[in-house]
Amino acid sequence: MGKPQIMKRVPIVKHENQLPPLSPPPFPLLFLLLLTQKLWPSPTLALPLQGTGHSVFEVGGTRVGLLTLSNCSVLHSPSPSRSEQSKLGAAFFVRGKGTVLVESSTVSSEAGFGIWAVQKSAVSLKNTTLTGCGRSSAVAFEKSTLSLEGCRILNGTPHGICARGNATVTVTSTEIAGAEKRAIYTYHSAALSVEDCVITGTLSLTTAAIQCDSLKPGDEGTAVIRGCTFKDNRGGDVSVTGTVRAEVQEEGAEIVVATEFANFAERERD
Repeated sequence: MGKPQIMKRVPIVKHENQLPPLSPPPFPLLFLLLLTQKLWPSPTLALPLQGTGHSVFEVGGTRVGLLTLSNCSVLHSPSPSRSEQSKLGAAFFVRGKGTVLVESSTVSSEAGFGIWAVQKSAVSLKNTTLTGCGRSSAVAFEKSTLSLEGCRILNGTPHGICARGNATVTVTSTEIAGAEKRAIYTYHSAALSVEDCVITGTLSLTTAAIQCDSLKPGDEGTAVIRGCTFKDNRGGDVSVTGTVRAEVQEEGAEIVVATEFANFAERERD
């Protein structure tokens, strides 16, 4: 009988915009590495990723840790075959119990959402910019979870962030600027936490920069807003309507708190 073979554990390497060291590589692989370094000389440059389908990335399933992206530029472009609003798609479409982490990247969707989270999915953005989106920059529906830390959301159309159903949204140390209607909009029973953020330049005269509504029987949203800076928001800074349980700690912010539903029946909800 031969000697028993010892199996060595191979470490799992997270995929990032870096090439693992190879020594010594065969000639064809060495040539490919040299060509890659010539065309893409620095790992500090964002790797461009572009697609025209329903989404650039569609993530779903029951496992944890399905997709991690770092130092990328993701562009979702429109297609003539997807002209209906329901088919405009997103740069990231995350469903089921799928999870996504995007770090130090830029995300755009020329016609659709930047981030679209549904069902029980979870999306986390860190040090990432959402810009140039045809619909709201990031949306969380049903029981999904959306977290942003150290991010920038620019020129949301119509909103920077939108959440409904029983979604949970946490926004920390993030700048949201130039939204067409609302920087953040939550309704139904969505839970919102916003801390140490800068929210500026919303354009709508009839909607507040942060608007939280729970207007239907059984709805009970929550809103915690602390330590934020508001500036030049044309429709006011914070509006809380209906049965939302709110904790707002902002000095100098223009805040509207209302419980009479009839006064808000004409509000736009896009």
